Amino acid sequence: MQKVIIVNLNSREISKQFDFNEIEIPSVNDALKEGYIVSQLIPVLKQADVTGYYSLIFVLDKSDK
Repeated sequence: MQKVIIVNLNSREISKQFDFNEIEIPSVNDALKEGYIVSQLIPVLKQADVTGYYSLIFVLDKSDK
């Protein structure tokens, strides 16, 4: 079985307080708890996007065992 989760992030919000900030994505965490594994992570970056927004596509797989 496969699940795809698309997460939209704002890099300006992430780095407002610190030079480095770590975040957790609840929907990905929930899928990992259900036994899914991340088989692919695809960053989606737009070349001329000055807003600071970008997306990450998580492709998750789970064995049907």
